Amino acid sequence: MRMPHRSKSASTETTLERRDVLQRAGLAAGALALGTSAATGSASAQTSNRVLGFSRCLYPGRAFEVIDKLDQGTTVELLQVDGDPVPEISRPDEWTGYIIRYEGHRGNNAGLPTFLFVRDRSLRAGDTGVFGGDIHMFNSNLNLLRTSLDRP
Repeated sequence: MRMPHRSKSASTETTLERRDVLQRAGLAAGALALGTSAATGSASAQTSNRVLGFSRCLYPGRAFEVIDKLDQGTTVELLQVDGDPVPEISRPDEWTGYIIRYEGHRGNNAGLPTFLFVRDRSLRAGDTGVFGGDIHMFNSNLNLLRTSLDRP
């Protein structure tokens, strides 16, 4: 069977798109595998308990543990679309990203790592929390939801 001919530019474009996806995945995996700078300092009194998480990975009522803090550059990149800020997050550098892992052994997603973004709040590796049930769409381009963060 003869394969259809693809133009060189279409092939190059597809390769570049795949590379971009792989680079983003590699960046996230690298942050998880290598760990980044550990969160330091003590938690202070907070005025807001609102946090952000990706919609496919945010489970209300499920306990999670903070694994590590993301470096600021990774956090900024994850909170932008194609390098540009979104209207809801005009200053992505005001947010802090964390790698979290859900606790327990229920379902296929138990133990899978994901990201949590907070502003005006400090977390440390080993801290635990639970997402509240008051979930709202924060930004559809980034697929981010806003919810509350409670301590178990």
